[in-house]
Amino acid sequence: PKAPPERGLLTGNVEAELAAELKARVYDVETNLGNTEYKISVAIYDKKLDRYILGMECDYAAYRSSKSMLERDVYRPKFLESRGWKIFRVWSRDWWNDKTSVISQITRLADRLRQDYAEEAAYQKKLIVDAQKAAAKVESEKQAAAALKKAAVKPEATPADKKPAAKAPP
Repeated sequence: PKAPPERGLLTGNVEAELAAELKARVYDVETNLGNTEYKISVAIYDKKLDRYILGMECDYAAYRSSKSMLERDVYRPKFLESRGWKIFRVWSRDWWNDKTSVISQITRLADRLRQDYAEEAAYQKKLIVDAQKAAAKVESEKQAAAALKKAAVKPEATPADKKPAAKAPP
C-alpha cells in the first residue's frame, strides 16, 4: 500500500477546491488531518473555541483509505463521532454539480456548530464558576464554625452544679 500523504497535503481536486472556498470565506482550515493511515480531508478550526468544529470527508480520500465499504461508511464515521468530531461527507458528484450548494450546507452547519459549541463552553464555564462559589462558601462556613468553636467560652457552672464536696465521716 502507498504511504498516506502528509498532513496539509491534499489528495484530490475536490479537497483543494473545498479548502480554498472555505478559506475565502474566512474559515481557519486544515487539510489532511490525522495521524494514522486515514486522514480527515478538510477540517474547520475555531481559534476562539480552541477546537475543530467540523471535519469534511471527501469520497475520494475516504475510498482510497478504506479496505471496505462498511469501514468507510459505518465504522469510521461512528468512531470519529465517538471522539467528538462532527463529520460532513462531501460527495464529488455533488461538488461538481453544485459547489455553491455544498459550500452553503457546510457553512450553515459550521456556523450552527460554532454557536452550539460556544453555548456549551459558556455553560461549562458557568458550572465551574458556580462550583467554585459553592466550594468557597462551604470553606467560609467551615472557617466561621471553627472560629466560633475556638472563641466559644464554656458556660460557668450553675449553683446546683456547685455542691459542696462531701465530707468524710469522722
